[in-house]
Amino acid sequence: MTFTVTLAPSMDLASSTGTVSTITISGLTGTETSDSSTLPITLKSGAHMSSTGMFSQTVSSTSNVANTAEWKQTLGTLILTVASGRQMAAFTPVTFSFALKLPNAAAAAPTTISASASFGTSVLVDKAVMDRGSDSSAPMLVVAAVFTTAHIGHKVTGPGQQNTITATIVSNTLHQTTSSSTSSITIAGLVGSTTSDSSTQNPIAVTQLAGPSTLSGLFTEGGVADRAKWTKETGKLVLTVTSGRSMVAGEEYVFSFNLINSGTPAASPSVSIQSTACPVAAMRSAPGDAAPLLVKTASFTVKKVGQSSPYISASNQLRVTLMTNVGIQAVGSDLTAGVTLTGLSGFTNADGDLTIDNRGYNSVGDIFSKATWNKAEARLVLSIAAGKQLQGSTLFVF
Repeated sequence: MTFTVTLAPSMDLASSTGTVSTITISGLTGTETSDSSTLPITLKSGAHMSSTGMFSQTVSSTSNVANTAEWKQTLGTLILTVASGRQMAAFTPVTFSFALKLPNAAAAAPTTISASASFGTSVLVDKAVMDRGSDSSAPMLVVAAVFTTAHIGHKVTGPGQQNTITATIVSNTLHQTTSSSTSSITIAGLVGSTTSDSSTQNPIAVTQLAGPSTLSGLFTEGGVADRAKWTKETGKLVLTVTSGRSMVAGEEYVFSFNLINSGTPAASPSVSIQSTACPVAAMRSAPGDAAPLLVKTASFTVKKVGQSSPYISASNQLRVTLMTNVGIQAVGSDLTAGVTLTGLSGFTNADGDLTIDNRGYNSVGDIFSKATWNKAEARLVLSIAAGKQLQGSTLFVF
């Protein structure tokens, strides 16, 4: 973590041969940064900036290391020595930064961080409490790693249908795979799907839909990009961040994957998420029919019929709008699959096949092999051609 400090002393601070001016910042306890006699310091702004450095540390009788300070872990103090021949002018703000490793557990920010200045053994500026950043910028504040956003939903409620599951996540910590550690995210509880376990040779495909980086290759499974590991029994999807890639804290990532719905109606399960950095937490399911793996009885979700003319003996054209929550498909040479419209009494057409016209929406094209009219029964049967499908959750107008 980078800490940024701005100081303006009330008097000049300078160093000379034999006697040096030092600034001590104290109260930074709890870090995991070990003691160092040459902790790097970066001067951001202030008078007399130059490559030689405002601060330096003496490491031998003949050697100084510019742009460094002394760090004492247990005491939580940083001691900056003004370089020989340099000066911090009175009332002139100087801004510098340094990096310390925060603890790996949640911790409150110290209540008091102070600064003082000395010249040799004489105190020049008494210890004073420093103004701190507020909220998340408060120095040494460590919040628990969590998913701040974890939403999940789906597209299709039809039994036995291929379903696209979409997840949206944001965490407050970095997820990154390196040569020494692997970062992964696990979504669990998607039980009820009939999708078989994935294998190393056949991992489940994942599509990244949104994020701050390149939208492909974020996850890898079995050496294959844009893949994840799926376990049917526990409904678990494990997404491993690709080596060299990362998921940035505070950024939104949206991705999807396909599962097969249960063959029978089922309630949406409770879904959880966790990662190598974040503890397990419940995911928020989309409302209504968009709840993940909610399976309903096969039905027409849209079913409308109208006509072009109300006049006696006029030529009339029926307009039909349909959507189902399942796909309707003829298998092999079976031409009996289809859609039947009944109750169309009053039409004078003789029995036989009628012409189907598309109406600019998703084309039925050659999905229907024929439309057979039965006058006596006031029935129109739309037969689906072998190998064709009326796709679920797709609006058709003809």
